[in-house]
Amino acid sequence: MENMKKKHLLIGFLSLILFQIDLSARTFSVPNQEGIAITYITLSDQQVGVASNSIAKETAPTLEIPSTITHKGKVYTVTEIGDSAFIWCDQLTSIRLPKTIEKIGNHAFEEALKLQEIEIPEKVTSIGHKAFYDCTKLERAILPKGLIEIGEDAFAFCGKLEEVSLSGHIKTIGSGAFYDCNKLKRAILPNDITEIGPNTFYRCHSLKEVRLPGRISEIGAYAFFECEGLKEIKLHNGVKKIGKGAFSKCTQLKTITLPNSIEKMEDRVFHECEGLETCKLPNNLMEIPDGTFFSCTALKKIKLPNLINRIGEYAFYQCESMTEIEIPNKVEKIGDLAFNGCNNLKSFSVGKDNKRYCSEEGVLYDKAKEILIQFPQSKEAPIFKVPEGVTKIEDDAFHKCQLIKEIELPSTLTEIGKFAFYYCNGITKIDVPSQVTEIGNSAFSMCRNLKEIRLPKGITKIAMGTFSGCISLNDVTIPEGVTSIGNLAFYKCTSLSQLELPSTITEIGKNAFIGTQTNYAVEDDNKFKEKIEF
Repeated sequence: MENMKKKHLLIGFLSLILFQIDLSARTFSVPNQEGIAITYITLSDQQVGVASNSIAKETAPTLEIPSTITHKGKVYTVTEIGDSAFIWCDQLTSIRLPKTIEKIGNHAFEEALKLQEIEIPEKVTSIGHKAFYDCTKLERAILPKGLIEIGEDAFAFCGKLEEVSLSGHIKTIGSGAFYDCNKLKRAILPNDITEIGPNTFYRCHSLKEVRLPGRISEIGAYAFFECEGLKEIKLHNGVKKIGKGAFSKCTQLKTITLPNSIEKMEDRVFHECEGLETCKLPNNLMEIPDGTFFSCTALKKIKLPNLINRIGEYAFYQCESMTEIEIPNKVEKIGDLAFNGCNNLKSFSVGKDNKRYCSEEGVLYDKAKEILIQFPQSKEAPIFKVPEGVTKIEDDAFHKCQLIKEIELPSTLTEIGKFAFYYCNGITKIDVPSQVTEIGNSAFSMCRNLKEIRLPKGITKIAMGTFSGCISLNDVTIPEGVTSIGNLAFYKCTSLSQLELPSTITEIGKNAFIGTQTNYAVEDDNKFKEKIEF
C-alpha cells in the first residue's frame, strides 16, 4: 500500500515536470514595435496567444499588441489574450489589440487599475471570467457585435464604467458580470439572452435604464440588488422565476407588474424597495415568500391573487403606508411577523370561505376564533374587549398598538404569547385572567404607561423581559407558585419601589431587576432566601 502511494506521488511529480517543460518549450518572448518584450504561448502551428504575466509590471503605460509575430523564422498570428495575461499591470492605461484576437481569457486584465478604455476586436466571441475585474478606472468598453459569452464577474468593480451596449449575438452573461459597477447608467440586453444571472447588476447604483428582451425566463438572485437609480423595469410574459432578493433595495422603483407566466418567486424579491407604491402580482402565484415586501414603506395597497396559500414570515413587515389587507380564501399559513410594523394598517379582512382564518371588526383570528393572531396597528379602538372563547393571544398580536387605551381579556384565556403587548404605550392597567398559565418573553415589554397589572395564581414563572422598560409600573404582585423570575424581567422599571417575592421563588435570572430602585421583601420561609442577591 505504501509503495503504491509512493508510485502515485512519483507519477504526479513527473507529470508536473513534463508539463512545465512543455509549457516552457511553448512560451517565448518577442519585442513589439516599441521594444517592449511580450511573452507568447503557442496554440497551434500558426497561432499564438499572449501568455500569462506577459509583460513586466513596470512596462510603459501604453501598449500595442501586434497581429503577427516572428519567432525563429516562423510567422504566427496572435489570436488570443490568455488567462492572466495582464493581471496586476497597474501602470497600464491603454492597450491596442489586433483585429486577429478571438478570445479574452480569464483574469486577462484583472486589477489593471489605471486602464481607462478598451476596444475589443470584432472577432472576439468570448470574454473570460474576471477578465476586467476591478479595473477601477475603466470608463469605456467597446464590445464586438460577434460576442457570444461574457464570463462571471467579467467587469465587476469597474466603478467608472457608464454604459454597456451588448450585441444581439450574446447568449450568456455570467453571474456578477457587472457587479458593483456603480456608475453604470444604461444596459441594453440582446434578444437571445434567456437568463439574467445572479448578481449581474448587483449594486449598480446609477443604473436608470435596463431593457430586458422578451425571451428572458429567469432573473437570478440579487440580479438588480441595490440598483438605487432604477425607477422602472418591464418584465415580459415568459419570465418564470425571480430569484432571491432580485430587486432588493431598488429604492426608486415605483411600480412593477409581474407577468402571469411567473411560476416561482424566491424570498425578499422587493426587500426594502422603499419607493414601491404599486405591484401587480400574477394571477397564478401561490405564495408570498418570506420578506417579499419587507420595509416597502410606500406600498399602500396590494391585491393578493386568489390562489395564494401561504404568506411568508416578514412578508409585509414595516409596510408603513398599507391601510388594509385582504386574506384570500386559500391561505393556510401566515408566517411570523408577516404584517408587523404596518403602523397605518386599520383592518384585516378574510375571504368567507377561508378554512384557516377569519376576521371580526378588522381583527385577525384563527377560524375557530380561539386564537387572536393580530390586531391592526392603526385600528381606532380606545377600548377593546377580546371576545370570550379566545384561549391564546398570539406572539406580537398587539405589537405597537398604541391607540388602545384599555383592554379587557376574556375568562377563557390561557396563554399570552411573546411580545404580545410590546410597546402598547396607551395601556395603563391590565388584569390577567385566572386561567392564564403561560406568559411569553417580553409580553408587556416597553409598555411605558402601564402602571398596574394583576397576575393570576396559575403562572409559575415571570419570563425573560416580561416587564422590561415598563417605566411607569408601580403596582405588581407576584403570586405564590411562581418559582422563577427571568433575565431582565423588570429591567428599567424605574417607578417600581416595592416588590414582595413569594416563598416559592427558587431562581432569579441575571439582571432581573437592573435599573430599578426596588425594596424587596422575601418571605421568611423561603428556602432560597440566602441565595437571593439584588
